[in-house]
Amino acid sequence: MSTQHEIIQETRKPIRILGLPLQFVTVMIIAASLLVFFGGWAAQNSVEVRQERLNTAVTTETGGIVNANDGASGDKTWWEKAALFVCPAH
Repeated sequence: MSTQHEIIQETRKPIRILGLPLQFVTVMIIAASLLVFFGGWAAQNSVEVRQERLNTAVTTETGGIVNANDGASGDKTWWEKAALFVCPAH
């Protein structure tokens, strides 16, 4: 004769998505979302800091203004472009 505990164990089946447990899928989705968001945030911050440095002017002793970063490029790197493209919040 089956006990009540055995009957409950037999009827309870774990929820699976594509053969993976629901908890695992949930954690992976949250982790991927955070990775995308913080990657976009880091890329945006990097671009803003680079733009500020490129736009910084230095005053010389004679009073003239010289760009401190002549010849420097303000272009985004490949990972910054990818992170900003993927992240909808940035």
